[in-house]
Amino acid sequence: MSRNSPKPTVLIVDDNVNYLESMRDALALDFDVIVADSAEAAFSLLSPPPDIAIIDVRLDDSDHNNEGGMQLLDRLRREVPQ
Repeated sequence: MSRNSPKPTVLIVDDNVNYLESMRDALALDFDVIVADSAEAAFSLLSPPPDIAIIDVRLDDSDHNNEGGMQLLDRLRREVPQ
């Protein structure tokens, strides 16, 4: 549990805003939900690290020369302590 909340924190990363809103609404009773619409935005939300991360692995930020979903997942595995 993190972010000064008694509930576990879940980070949801997806470029589909409708999906982010639906997931936030569905999980808000049981989780402290934070959302990001890009891998770059997700990295700014990792301190403190979330308890759970839901990542669109098909997230494609390549139009902006940023990391996509798989790169974000790999980076999370390397940089966020277990």
